[in-house]
Amino acid sequence: MVNKSPEPFRARVQTLKAAGMSYVDMYLGCERVRSDSWWNSVALHGAWGGPKSARVGPPAPETWEGIAKLFGTSKDDVAAMIAADWYGTGATDVQPEDSRRAGAMTQLSDDDLALLDRIAARLGSTPQPEGRTPMAVLEIKKWSPRNYSEGAESTKRCTWGSGKVSGACPETPVYTVRARDDSRWSACRTHVVTYIDDRLEEH
Repeated sequence: MVNKSPEPFRARVQTLKAAGMSYVDMYLGCERVRSDSWWNSVALHGAWGGPKSARVGPPAPETWEGIAKLFGTSKDDVAAMIAADWYGTGATDVQPEDSRRAGAMTQLSDDDLALLDRIAARLGSTPQPEGRTPMAVLEIKKWSPRNYSEGAESTKRCTWGSGKVSGACPETPVYTVRARDDSRWSACRTHVVTYIDDRLEEH
């Protein structure tokens, strides 16, 4: 049975700890799928808690069997606990790929998380015609001067947000984006959104 606590996963960890199990014991008991420091963070901070450099993200689906062994329960119960703690919902509403994406998000900085919120809001406000439509292809990766030829302007500043009218963008480049003509540009956190707008105009 799944613990009826609002945080059943965390509550189970705290119960094991109170019963005398150490975090190293938990690491061994789950067949080493989660570290002792992770178990400690779950008990202390709960889902999504802790410092931004070490947020407590949800365990990936491939770890559930080991966690179920530690908890003395089924993988389905573990999935339900994860759904309650990390998503505030029932287990059937959470897909494995959601857990993987959420885990990756714990590695992002606060600025990058804010950018994701802006992108989600922008995509959510885009009217969709009836029927299925092709998805816009967005080619974005972390900026590096190695992405460009030596001496190119994109190695120094945000070029996507610069123009004859607006002038040079003073912001630091954070992303490399690929335009429709296959050329590469650098983009700051502000102007990467205008890149997304540009690509969405194709659809």
